[in-house]
Amino acid sequence: MLDRFIYRFCGLIDDSVAFVETYAIKLVEWCWHSRVNILHKRRKKNDTRRNSNNT
Repeated sequence: MLDRFIYRFCGLIDDSVAFVETYAIKLVEWCWHSRVNILHKRRKKNDTRRNSNNT
């Protein structure tokens, strides 16, 4: 009985940590993709300024 309780308790802890870890990874990936998109937009804006000034 006690073994089953400990087994289930450890299983719940493992599932909880896995859930948090999964969503932490998704959040980090979303932040990086957002950063890349912002940098692409800035680069595109700066490229048009550079090209228009050079001609």
